[in-house]
Amino acid sequence: MSKGRAIPWIGGLALTVVGVGLDSYHFREALAVFAIFTLVFLLIAMLALLALLVWCASEQLALWCKPLTQLLANQFRRLFLAYARR
Repeated sequence: MSKGRAIPWIGGLALTVVGVGLDSYHFREALAVFAIFTLVFLLIAMLALLALLVWCASEQLALWCKPLTQLLANQFRRLFLAYARR
């Protein structure tokens, strides 16, 4: 990591160390809220990703099953027509 990019990280780390060192109620509350927000955001992101994967899988399954269902439909149509001709 270059020196220019490391400065914000060092500032954030220093702020965290100072905040923990002060042991203030507001800092602990802010950390708790941040942790809860992060967990909720990750849960929603995982659910959205799961929904996207299920959607893509269902489309792929429909494409793979289409020839088989057409074949079965044609066979049943022939069977029905043969039975109707009797």
